[in-house]
Amino acid sequence: MLSLDACPLLTSLTVHMRGGHIAEAVLQALGRLRRLVVLKLETCGLGIHPSSLQAMLDNLGSLRSFSMENSCAFTNDFLECLADSLCAPLLEELDLAYTGISTMGGQDAWGLLLSFPSLRRLRLVGCKLGSGEGAGDAVAALLRRLPMLEALDLGCDSEPGTEVLLQFMASCGPRLHELALTVPTEWRAPLPPPLRGSRCARCACEPMAWARTVCCPSSAPARPAW
Repeated sequence: MLSLDACPLLTSLTVHMRGGHIAEAVLQALGRLRRLVVLKLETCGLGIHPSSLQAMLDNLGSLRSFSMENSCAFTNDFLECLADSLCAPLLEELDLAYTGISTMGGQDAWGLLLSFPSLRRLRLVGCKLGSGEGAGDAVAALLRRLPMLEALDLGCDSEPGTEVLLQFMASCGPRLHELALTVPTEWRAPLPPPLRGSRCARCACEPMAWARTVCCPSSAPARPAW
């Protein structure tokens, strides 16, 4: 990572550290890439103090897109430092899917997310942000305070009730172009059994396989490319 000094013109960088941790020296090297517009630190452990992440981000004045997807060590403490960084008002895309941010134990992840007024795209799928009435109020406040938001992924590890889901929809407003939500159980209908000898029209998989799943993996909808 220290060899990044040889690439001072980088504008986009994705780092995967499966089974490893980001060290202080790595953050210092990243902080010297002053032209970065897109930075993705995905599947990364964070063996650092949150203030070290903020110090790096303060040096990246051109940064507009930041991702910590699938980095469970990214907790509310890191989110707070991100929100306090100099680049926070300028970020347009923020991907915190499957991180450790949470509203459990009185933590206010929703309040910290209001610190990014320029956001256009926000992914929070897999985060422990609750699914009750308080979550509906928080999303409504988020949509009011982030006027440029166009794409929002709120898929949760626990599904919302129907009233909360309707509150989500009512809060979206006409400017939101993309929305992902977990559908409540009462909105779902079981798949009918396939007719004897029938095949999936899309992939021609066998009837028994079709009965077990919606369709074969090759025809499942892909995750949006954010």
